[in-house]
Amino acid sequence: WAMVVLVAVDMTIFACFAYAHLHVSMAADVCPPPGASLPGLRWSVASAALLIMAAVLSWSAMRSLRSTEANEQQGVRAKVMLLLACVAASFALGSMGHQRSGLDPDAHAWGATVATLLSYQGLHALVQLHMGGFVLVRSWSGCLQPMARAALDNMLPMACCVAAQGLLGMLAVQLAPRLSAIA
Repeated sequence: WAMVVLVAVDMTIFACFAYAHLHVSMAADVCPPPGASLPGLRWSVASAALLIMAAVLSWSAMRSLRSTEANEQQGVRAKVMLLLACVAASFALGSMGHQRSGLDPDAHAWGATVATLLSYQGLHALVQLHMGGFVLVRSWSGCLQPMARAALDNMLPMACCVAAQGLLGMLAVQLAPRLSAIA
C-alpha cells in the first residue's frame, strides 16, 4: 500500500507541473513562443509506444513469475531487461525530440515548463532503472520467488506511473499549443 500512496503523491506533483505548463501555454499570446517549436510528433509517438510496451512488460513479468519455478526465471529477467530498455529508450527519444526542436528552457517560461516535465520523466526513468536492477539482482540471487516477490510487486505500480506520466506529459506538450490556437 505504501507504493500506491507514493504513486498517488507522485502523480499529484506531476499534475502540478502539467497544470503550470498548461497555464503558461494558455496565457501566451503565441504558443509555442517565437524561437521555440514543438518536438516532432514522431518522437513523441515512438516514445509513447515504448512507454506502453514497458507497462505491458511489467504486467507480463509479474504473470510470468507467478507461473515459474525459482530457478527458471530467464523469461522474467528478459522481460524486466526489455522493460528497462524501453524506459531508457523512451526518455532518450523524448530528450532528442526536444533537443532537435531547439527547446531552450532559459529563453521563456514555455520552454522551462516543457523541460520540467521532461526532467521529471527523466527522474522517474532513473527510479525505474534502479527498481528493475534490484529485481534482476534478486532474481539472479534466487531471492525472487512466486511467494517472495515484493520487489516485482513494487515495480509494477511504478512502471505504470512512469508510463502514465510520460504519456500525459507528451499530450500536454503536444496538445496545449494546438488548443491555444483554437481558442
